[in-house]
Amino acid sequence: MPTKTASDEPQILDETESIQPISIRDEVEEPSLGLRHSDRVFLVTVTLFCGLLAAIIFLSRPYSGFETIEIRHLQPEGFTFQLDINTATWVEWMQLDGVGETTARKIISDRETNGPFSSLTDVQRVNGIGPATIKKMLPNLACASCEE
Repeated sequence: MPTKTASDEPQILDETESIQPISIRDEVEEPSLGLRHSDRVFLVTVTLFCGLLAAIIFLSRPYSGFETIEIRHLQPEGFTFQLDINTATWVEWMQLDGVGETTARKIISDRETNGPFSSLTDVQRVNGIGPATIKKMLPNLACASCEE
């Protein structure tokens, strides 16, 4: 005859002990990324709202960004340095091609000694400036007080 063990006998609970029902949902559902169900719902809602907002902004913009844009490149132009022959300093004269410090100081000295130049070609009266030098300098010379 088999003997009865303690586990085979029905257990009697005290009134102080309560039976906790086991929820199947608690056992089956594991937290995803450590987030509760309500947190996941909130994140999905916010993500969908942001996506919808981005789509509205993108679609509300005009489609001008898809047009071909033609870019024209201008040819570089040289800068023409102009100086007034009767007011320029020796430093300004030195900016011209073929005019060094000595020649620039001679031009200023001549202008102070003999008076202002009357024309652009009158600069040739300075010793050291010949027809070839004046020809190179003419595009850069101006004279506001000359009669020409």
